[in-house]
Amino acid sequence: MATTNKNVFWQAIRGICMLAVVLVHCENGVGLPLASFEGAWYLLMRNLINFPVAIFFFVSGYFVRMPEPMAGAYLKKRLPRLLIPYAVYTVGYLLFSFLTGGELSVGRLLKAFLLGKAATPFYYIVVLTLFTLVTPLLMQCVRHRGKSIFILSLTPVFLLLYNVAPALGFDLDGIIRYTPVWIAFYYGGMLVNEYRPTVRCSDKLIVGGVIAAFMLQLLESVFFSTFGQIRLGGFLYAAALILLIYRYSDTDWSNNRLMNWLGFIGDRSYGIFYLHCAVLTVVNMVLSRIGVDLFLPVLQLVQWTVAVAGSIGIIYLIRLVLPKKTASFVFGV
Repeated sequence: MATTNKNVFWQAIRGICMLAVVLVHCENGVGLPLASFEGAWYLLMRNLINFPVAIFFFVSGYFVRMPEPMAGAYLKKRLPRLLIPYAVYTVGYLLFSFLTGGELSVGRLLKAFLLGKAATPFYYIVVLTLFTLVTPLLMQCVRHRGKSIFILSLTPVFLLLYNVAPALGFDLDGIIRYTPVWIAFYYGGMLVNEYRPTVRCSDKLIVGGVIAAFMLQLLESVFFSTFGQIRLGGFLYAAALILLIYRYSDTDWSNNRLMNWLGFIGDRSYGIFYLHCAVLTVVNMVLSRIGVDLFLPVLQLVQWTVAVAGSIGIIYLIRLVLPKKTASFVFGV
């Protein structure tokens, strides 16, 4: 999708989120002493970028366009756009793993496809597909207050379950991420698009909420050694950022150079999503081969820069070789 005056803002938001996703998947500092510079750096950096998945779900819900009588047509159009590139990249990653010494079997292929196990972020497509399948039902609920409250309440319920389960001796990490724990962000996007509410609180109050949620994340990381996005601080942080984003969504950003550059990344975010883990794998193999031992922030910067630039380069080559519709439909670029 080419960035236009109308969508430059939301494409820029996608670009920011995609850059954060790539950085999340770079070398982590979990387990490093917080008193060390590298440990403190990772603590601050990881919590600062702890928002992309929730915002991606919100934006996906916000841009749902489906008249109620056309549910079948919507799914027929939407599902192939999600699942065909997903299937292509799933097979590609498994073949790459096999060529570098991994196992390849029908069972592993099915598990990778059904659970998004081919690459770290692929679970997002599985969850988004599930949300897409129930979107016709969700559309029927947006004007019903009681139903909307019930749907939104699923997120705190499953969030609580996710965080309480380990204390009870249950490991639900591989299950909760496929449940409605993210539904409030997707459905919230649909509600915002439907009602177009006015944000009445001041910028200072919203920014204060962002800072407070960020501080809560830091405390969670320090005391519970948790850095993922599925936690109270992470969800509140993302929600506060979404409120801030929506407040400025009607501003004309078309002449802002930074936003246009981020929009350029956003236009390619789907391709970067699929490609960056492969590029990171190659980068790490090269660094390991030459025996480079870099300072954590420097290592992350190298990985992040090469992963983003490499992914964009591959997208350029795919678009150069294949017709536009084929590149988009098959490879998501």
